[in-house]
Amino acid sequence: MRARTGAVVAAVVASLALLLAACVPDTPEPPDPADAASTEPDSAPSSSGKPPGASGAGPCGDPRVDLTQVAWEWPAGFTESTAYSQVVPLGTEQVYGTAVPDASELTLDVLAVVVYGDVPTQEPTAKQPDRITCAEQAAPTLDEIHAALDATVLEGPVETEVAGLPAVWEVLDQPGGYRYEAIWVPSGDQLLLLECQWEHSEDLIRDACDDLLASVRLP
Repeated sequence: MRARTGAVVAAVVASLALLLAACVPDTPEPPDPADAASTEPDSAPSSSGKPPGASGAGPCGDPRVDLTQVAWEWPAGFTESTAYSQVVPLGTEQVYGTAVPDASELTLDVLAVVVYGDVPTQEPTAKQPDRITCAEQAAPTLDEIHAALDATVLEGPVETEVAGLPAVWEVLDQPGGYRYEAIWVPSGDQLLLLECQWEHSEDLIRDACDDLLASVRLP
């Protein structure tokens, strides 16, 4: 990932019973065997991918912020789609949007913005709340998510910011060909997930992810 100002997925201050999986098409098309050799996911993250540069110092979230007021713009060359859903939601989906590259077939190349509500929270115990960083606060929950999803962390976790709020960025790989940048932003019992998932077009998706994250605004 390239350097960015701020946001697929935990700056979570929660022990989650339901855990996130990647985005999947609601009505997937069967793959063409003739194309199998050319459509397998990349075996490694892009060598040019870099974590975001913002520090994200400080504890996670701000209960005064209503994440359902999030605004964003899909990058140029992407079209909003209603053909995708989260495999296992983290909570009540209060905001949900996905977009895919223009004129693309139904694949796992997709951008997603999700706000979950009713996310249970836990108080940090290792340090005083005003001394703990978001990455430290989120670490136990991230570990739970990784284990439950059988996910491998390819990059991160790295502290960052999204629209001025502390966040945690990472790149995950899951069985089934799911590979994505995930940026987690908590606020009270809400959780904002920005997810940039690729199957065939890693460079396109990761470049678009930078543009998506730069567009995110919160009141």
